[in-house]
Amino acid sequence: MIQNAPPLRNAAAGGLPQEENNKLTTTDRLETLKQFVEKDPKNSFALYGVAMEYAQRGEHDQAMEYFRKLWEVNPDYAYAYYHGGQVLAKMGNAEEARRAWEKGIEASRRTGDDHARSELEAALSQL
Repeated sequence: MIQNAPPLRNAAAGGLPQEENNKLTTTDRLETLKQFVEKDPKNSFALYGVAMEYAQRGEHDQAMEYFRKLWEVNPDYAYAYYHGGQVLAKMGNAEEARRAWEKGIEASRRTGDDHARSELEAALSQL
């Protein structure tokens, strides 16, 4: 183990140290992430974390609120389109899911993220 190394951070939890994130309940984690968003409304990691927490709870409308904010703040965040599209598909909105995944493919091409592009293309082909 590396001495004095910074703690691992969990991107989906808005950059919280991994050991701290593991101790939080989902409610605590959601509230913590929302506080990060309040302090910095353009924090992509925090917006993504809030959206994912809501998605995991099945609170799709709230999840989409944060995915849409993230798409505005960071239109190159390909995985936000992937997961947002999944939520939209679960909500029965196939056409909006398709548009989200298409935008994600465009984002992944801009950033050169071939892995994200392949996942988005696979999701799109399943509609």
